[in-house]
Amino acid sequence: MKKTLLILTLTAATIASIAQTANNRWNFGAGVGFTDFVNPINKQFLMVERWKGAANLNIQRYLGKSFDGRLNVTFGEAFYPVALNQTFANQTVPTNFDQTQKGRMRYENSSLFDGGLNLVYKLNNGYIFKEDAFISPYLFSGVGINSINKIGTQNGSNLGGAGSDQINPYIPIGFGLGFNLSDRWNAAAEYGYKVALGEAYNYASSAIRLGYNFGGGASVNADAPAAASTTDEPAINANWCNKYNWKVGVGANFNSFEAVQRAQNFMLEDYTTSLGLNLTKYVTRFFDLRANLGFGNVFYPLQSGASMPFDGDNWSGTRAGTRYRTAQMIDLNLQPVLKFANGSWMKENAIFAPYAYAGPGINVITSIGNWNAAPIAGNANQKTYGTDDVNFHLGTGIGFNFRTSDKFSIQLEGGRNWRLDNSYSYNQAALRGVYALGNCVGTATPAKKSTTEAPKVVDSDGDGIPDLTDECPYVPGKAEMFGCPDSDNDGIGDSRDKCPFEAGPASNNGCPEVAVVTPVEPATTTNSATKTKNVVGSYEVFFTGCNTLSPGQVESLQQIATMLKSNPNYTVEIGGNTSKGGSKSCALQRAQKVAQLLRMKGVNVTNAKVTSYGDSRTKYNSGQDNRADVQIYSFE
Repeated sequence: MKKTLLILTLTAATIASIAQTANNRWNFGAGVGFTDFVNPINKQFLMVERWKGAANLNIQRYLGKSFDGRLNVTFGEAFYPVALNQTFANQTVPTNFDQTQKGRMRYENSSLFDGGLNLVYKLNNGYIFKEDAFISPYLFSGVGINSINKIGTQNGSNLGGAGSDQINPYIPIGFGLGFNLSDRWNAAAEYGYKVALGEAYNYASSAIRLGYNFGGGASVNADAPAAASTTDEPAINANWCNKYNWKVGVGANFNSFEAVQRAQNFMLEDYTTSLGLNLTKYVTRFFDLRANLGFGNVFYPLQSGASMPFDGDNWSGTRAGTRYRTAQMIDLNLQPVLKFANGSWMKENAIFAPYAYAGPGINVITSIGNWNAAPIAGNANQKTYGTDDVNFHLGTGIGFNFRTSDKFSIQLEGGRNWRLDNSYSYNQAALRGVYALGNCVGTATPAKKSTTEAPKVVDSDGDGIPDLTDECPYVPGKAEMFGCPDSDNDGIGDSRDKCPFEAGPASNNGCPEVAVVTPVEPATTTNSATKTKNVVGSYEVFFTGCNTLSPGQVESLQQIATMLKSNPNYTVEIGGNTSKGGSKSCALQRAQKVAQLLRMKGVNVTNAKVTSYGDSRTKYNSGQDNRADVQIYSFE
């Protein structure tokens, strides 16, 4: 019981890295990982004495509100199981060893390298939990490969049969709990189970990592100012191209001749891994043409006494007549690829893009051992099958592209190569990274300008700073302020000052250390001694987080700016609001954000009234109350 509580405590303290929102494009994490190969002996996990630590690194990429993609790498040591009743010669599958022999199992210290590509599903996606929540649960799965280099007495001995493969693919399944510690730093608790696809053992793993966000801003924290970012940001894949002329891919092929012996496909324990290269040519929006090259070891069937190669049940005799020996295989496939993301069935720039393929192929089997073309003892005319060196087949399969950027994607596919001659059919899956080369098809290369033509410089506000580099192109400013004014004279330009109308130190992003919120009664239409105050415009600007505009708000801001610039005698009052129980500081920041954006659009807001109503003016009883009310007045 104490052990279990200790492990649960350690697991809950595990740290990982999470890319939280669209402002966190990339995240890097580093820490310590733990492996647990206890399962083969006593079917138990979370046994502390069998854990082994290793260095753990990952890099994570934001893909959308619900998904991230990540590369996870672990390297170090592990306790790896060895079954004493298994030898290298019989190639016994380790996971099928006799349970009565578990007392003859032992662990050897081994070196471990483990790399995987994961798809992370974030529960704080706005649909299940809030995106800016402090606690961020998530799930993950994908594919991976580990390398076990045995260290100890079993190395080179007859005890290497249990897990003698050095390269083993697997599928990870796991969960985690993230914590947004600050606008840049984050942490989480993670635990997973890795299901082996080759001659290896399943095992559990966890990691301790600390993550840092970079490459596009920081995560949104409901109680702190968010980094200034572009509003109404387009979808991550809005400008991605699906028409690159050439793409090159590198990865792993998984090959299996299982059906020959058992009349059954996808028996995962008999898969072997080989190197795969891939070259793809764009043809039309519906079709690509590609060439696949693979090289590596396979388990190739050996059928003594058969008059022809049999495949599955299509033979006479017993399946015991089939054995497997290690051989080398080079295979080449030429395949048309039907793309479902073709603009008619799915968007061409889809992040998840399925496809199907079919085409001819050829493989060369280079056998290892004395069985190649060997006659059966006592019968010189009856030979062992599997002696063909060159074999033709028809490859078919399906797969999908998982795009992480405009030019890079991850491909996962599976299919079967059907024999066309005196050889064997076999299953083949692949996991590869694909990179696009050159420019997008149909995109013209910009013509070079004449060297004698002077470039046109646009400076809308006449402050001597071109609009191209001016962060406030419609309001005169100073070069040291990146073309912006400094409304509160705190030494930080308005474009980078999170509180542009209240002086504050740079260490607090231009905001005062203690936010002062002055409640103000709602503005009403009043009469003065000489003029009447009339409402000529009323707008609402909605927010997510403290001062990040909700999608679709730029149009409202532009309408407000156009009205005020066209009527300089109008006055404006901006009041920030928050939902019930929300942060009053955030309400003030929302009002200040609207004033800042209007100023950057060329509106004179020097005399604008900017205040906070806190949660005293809730209207929708929902997240829509995180808004700023804009009232425009004229005097007659």
